Amino acid sequence: MIHDVLASAIIALGGFLIGIARTEIAVSVRHRKARRFWQPFINNGSVTIAIGSHQVLRAYEPSGMVGMGDVEALLRLQRFLVQVFKLDGEKIVVISPEGRAEGDLHRSVVLIGSPDGNDLTKRTLQSIQQSTSSQRKDRLPFEFVTTAGQPNKLRFRSSSKRYRELEAARAQGGDVGRDFGVVARLPNPYAEGTSVLLLAGLYGHGTYAATHVVTEERMVSRLPYRTSQRFACLLFVDVIHSRAEEPKIEEVCEF
Repeated sequence: MIHDVLASAIIALGGFLIGIARTEIAVSVRHRKARRFWQPFINNGSVTIAIGSHQVLRAYEPSGMVGMGDVEALLRLQRFLVQVFKLDGEKIVVISPEGRAEGDLHRSVVLIGSPDGNDLTKRTLQSIQQSTSSQRKDRLPFEFVTTAGQPNKLRFRSSSKRYRELEAARAQGGDVGRDFGVVARLPNPYAEGTSVLLLAGLYGHGTYAATHVVTEERMVSRLPYRTSQRFACLLFVDVIHSRAEEPKIEEVCEF
């Protein structure tokens, strides 16, 4: 009788382990291209993500304020990394421009948010532009333009080598009806041989949409995956009743 109980327990345990293994294999297969795309940003089993805060609101909230679009982007990215790479909370390192430690940027890093909301994004893009200013062909194919009292704009160099100037479309009532964003893999100006992954929109909806693109297998498969390939992806997302729909990739530009 004892042998029968042990045999049943072993069979049950074996079935349980096989079930876990099948689930793990299914996740790996389902996210095969996303895993390949993200692998360079997994540093010794951890990921560094930089999220910004709006400096103009420091007087109102000294700890900083983050837009909901950036928060939703961070949460989506965290869920993806936990599910696909099995990273726990301690392995997903979230930093801010003010609270970062020396050495946080000396590895591949993910930047969430455009220059107006993330000072680290602003300084990183400025450093890259300065380092490539003498090499016209290496200049970034996009630029975020922020002017006081004016809508944010995105300049993007299309495949025809002409720049398009884009701004968010407004729906009835003044809410954003369509937002634009960029996914870009860039050289890290703070550490040679590493990369920066930029996920940024004109506004928060566009930033969330950029994160959607790099965590969705069907969309990430359209992006170059080799670390040496620098690229910028232009995307847009329609916003209905303040809710972002599924984003659309408009163009991918390697440079």
